[in-house]
Amino acid sequence: MAEIPRAAVIGAGPAGLAAALKLADGGLRVLLLDAEDRLGGSPFEFGCKATDRCANCYACLTLQQIRDVQTHESIEVVTAARVTDLTGPPDGRVLHIGDRQEPVSGVIVATGYRLAEVETARPDYGLGAVPGVGTALELEKRFRSGSLGDSPPRTLAFVQCAGSRDSAIGRDYCSRVCCTYALRLARAIHHRIPEIEMTLFYQDLTPAGAGFDALVAECESIMALRRGLPAKVYQEPGGARPIVCRADTLTGRISEEPYDEVALSVGLWAREDPELESVLGLAKDEHGFYEGSSQHRVLLAGACRGPMSIGEASEDGRVAAAELLRRVGTTVRGAVAIIGEDEHAEAVARREGFEPVRARAMSGVAGAFIAETDEAAVPVVGGIFVGRRADAEEEPLPPHVRSLYSKSGYGKAQSARRVAILLDFWAPYSRIAHEKALELAASRTGEKQRTWILCRHAFTGEQGLEALMTQVRESGTAIIHLPEAPEVESGLLTYVDPGMGKRQELKVDLIVAAPSLGPTSGQLLDLDAHHLNGRARLGAAHPTETPVEELQPPSNPHLGLSGTPREGIHVIGWLRDPGASREAARRAEAAALADLATPRQGGRAEVDPAKCAICLTCIRACPHSAPVAIYDEERERDVSFIQPEACVSCGLCVSLCPASAISHSNHSDESIARNLEELHAE
Repeated sequence: MAEIPRAAVIGAGPAGLAAALKLADGGLRVLLLDAEDRLGGSPFEFGCKATDRCANCYACLTLQQIRDVQTHESIEVVTAARVTDLTGPPDGRVLHIGDRQEPVSGVIVATGYRLAEVETARPDYGLGAVPGVGTALELEKRFRSGSLGDSPPRTLAFVQCAGSRDSAIGRDYCSRVCCTYALRLARAIHHRIPEIEMTLFYQDLTPAGAGFDALVAECESIMALRRGLPAKVYQEPGGARPIVCRADTLTGRISEEPYDEVALSVGLWAREDPELESVLGLAKDEHGFYEGSSQHRVLLAGACRGPMSIGEASEDGRVAAAELLRRVGTTVRGAVAIIGEDEHAEAVARREGFEPVRARAMSGVAGAFIAETDEAAVPVVGGIFVGRRADAEEEPLPPHVRSLYSKSGYGKAQSARRVAILLDFWAPYSRIAHEKALELAASRTGEKQRTWILCRHAFTGEQGLEALMTQVRESGTAIIHLPEAPEVESGLLTYVDPGMGKRQELKVDLIVAAPSLGPTSGQLLDLDAHHLNGRARLGAAHPTETPVEELQPPSNPHLGLSGTPREGIHVIGWLRDPGASREAARRAEAAALADLATPRQGGRAEVDPAKCAICLTCIRACPHSAPVAIYDEERERDVSFIQPEACVSCGLCVSLCPASAISHSNHSDESIARNLEELHAE
């Protein structure tokens, strides 16, 4: 019998853990290496930000991944490991880990990031020198341990962009996760210690995903959000408190305010490892993040490629693992249904080894899906529901304002002399709108052309956008931050200048704006298996006429970037996140295909027909339609039966069955309950 090939994953943070599990489920033996003496990487230090509800911070994913890795029979973990060489021909590579040598079929690099060196890069912020100044991570550790509540500060200030979005220190890129992290942490602190008065200083509030508007709105009600980063933080003369000195970029006023504590939201920098980079032939971008390798079957995953959230890093690890499995050739990929016209999704599916099937609907359960086409019913491994922005219905804009999304509006704006682009005033915060606005401004190179971008916040949270915004500013585009929408008439904008406090008029030839997007008539998506008997349908009438916003996949960190409560069904594009950037949409697309590339592992649940009371609890509870009622001839009555191809091994039915009739090959009812209690405690 041929030996099962082995792959190596270097780095045991969220990306590395996810990659290792994916490779192992795909049939490879995995060597998971980390230079530290524990698993989890930097995100291991992050805690749950939930209040009375989940905050979607993804911190719990790392803990669960660590448990799964430690119990997986195909994964060997080596901590305090150092890779010293990679030798041998392309199809017979040998990885050297100190004195140990391991044949490997491929390597995934997931070494993560390092925190910005704020002490040396921004000494004017007082970290390590001014009492009361620390990092947001240090603040979180005190919050999680309970010591913050033992002696809470009366006033607390968060300072964003400490070590990023700063060209003066060579870090002119957005770290993407800091704004959401600080806001979630502040909300969690307020929930438990509401007496603390909090302020957050920022230059732009940059979201990394959907739901950011609601988070900002909630935080505005519990703390002060002030535009303008401090110039410096120094110690109070004759006292011990830190003083925050800043200029408000909305009002232009300079202020110096004392706080009991200041928490710096430290940016993400590229990790430096010259030896590993030389051994694996790793190439870097201008900021030091890895962008490729000259070595055969050496792939990258996670924050070593650039700043990303825990959830994004986990999905990136799975995507890299799916690609390595494809290159090694250990998995056979079948047909996948694409519901909704999207040639790009079809092309990517074909490139990844799937056969895309353009379908109008799906039926069945995971492992036994059927795609319904105009010609036939086709077995598929799963389905991807695609919502194109072009298919969305735009909410009306003010008179004389053209849509930034329309070809005619965008085209006219490219050639007009004086153009105003309005963002995030009449729609939820849209990252794609900001991308299009910057691209439009960059394309207007005429000598007599003038461009104004008016917005609440400028989005630079994808690689390259900070540089693009700098480019358009230097070419003459004015970016004006306003707290409220300007008054709009034909060719005339009126607003109060935040700096001068005076009413200003701006005359232009054309005004374009980002409208709010809504579902088109008949564009419905229902993922509730019990209402549709296992059928998920897009673009077809539904008797309840439920609007698509209410039927979008629930916000749940365990569903990843594309998953739904139905195993094997994924949602991407506008239906997933109306404001997603292009790169975010591509990440969701890749995540969906990676998920469908390998079957789920971990055992199956089974029903003891002698104990089953056919109470229907399992049938109602399972989101994947795995349990069904069948007639048992021996007992001459209906009993529950769990379809093995649809069971995803979550153990939910085991815990809920009142008759204790359901068992799991890998988990007992007690072990599942214990895991849930541990997750809740952490």
